[in-house]
Amino acid sequence: MNKINFSAKQNVCRRPIGVLTVCALLSPALTNAAPITFNTALPVAEGEFLIREQLIVNQSGDDPSGANRDRTETAVLTAIGYGINRQWAVFGIVPYRDIDLNLDSGGRRVNRSNRGIGDLTIFTRYSAYQKNQRGQTFRVAPFIGLKAPIGKDNASDNLGTLPPPVQVASGSWDYFGGVVLTWQTLKYQADAQLSYRINNEANGFQAGNIARLDGSFQYRWWHGNASGGLPDYLYGVLE
Repeated sequence: MNKINFSAKQNVCRRPIGVLTVCALLSPALTNAAPITFNTALPVAEGEFLIREQLIVNQSGDDPSGANRDRTETAVLTAIGYGINRQWAVFGIVPYRDIDLNLDSGGRRVNRSNRGIGDLTIFTRYSAYQKNQRGQTFRVAPFIGLKAPIGKDNASDNLGTLPPPVQVASGSWDYFGGVVLTWQTLKYQADAQLSYRINNEANGFQAGNIARLDGSFQYRWWHGNASGGLPDYLYGVLE
C-alpha cells in the first residue's frame, strides 16, 4: 500500500485512478512499447528526440485520523529524451500539477488547493549490455539523476502556508539511481527496474528515502501496417 505522509504520524492511502500515455518520436522510426510508470532499457537513436506525455490522476482517502482528509491530484508530465550515441541518452521530465485537498477543521469542511509547475527531473542512462537475437533483444541499462527544485514550494492560501502534500514542489535537491532490464520480442516486452531515491529535507519536511522494484509486461494486441508512415500499434500493459 502506497502512502502520502502529511506528518510524521498521519497518512492516507493513495489510489491511482488512471494514467494516459502518449509517446511519439520526432523522426520517422518505429515506436516501441514502454512501461507507463518507469523507464526502459531500449535505446533512443543517436541524434533523435523522444517526447512522452502522461496524464495521471491520483486520489487519496480512507483517512484514519479525525480530519477526514480527501486529496485528489491531476498531473500532466512532459518527458523529453535525447540519444547522444548508441550507449548514452539523457532525459528531462517536468510536471504540471493540480492538487485539491478537502479536510475537516474547526467543525467545518475546508478546501485547500494549489496548481503549477513542479520540480524538474533530469537523468542519464547508459546501455551497458545488450544481446540481440533474431526477433528479440535483451538490454541492461544503469541510470543516475537528480530532481531540481524549480517549482514553487511555499504557496499559501487564506489559512496560511499550504502543507507539503498540497505544494506542487518539494524545495529540495534529491538524487536517485538504479538499473533497468528489458527483454523485447516481436509480440511482447518485459521490463524490470531496481532504483533508490534520496529525498532531502526542505521547509522542515523530509519525505524519506525510497527503494523501489518495478515490473512491467506489455503485449502487442494489434499491429497496423501503414504504407510510407509510422506503423500503428496497440499494446496492453500490466505493471
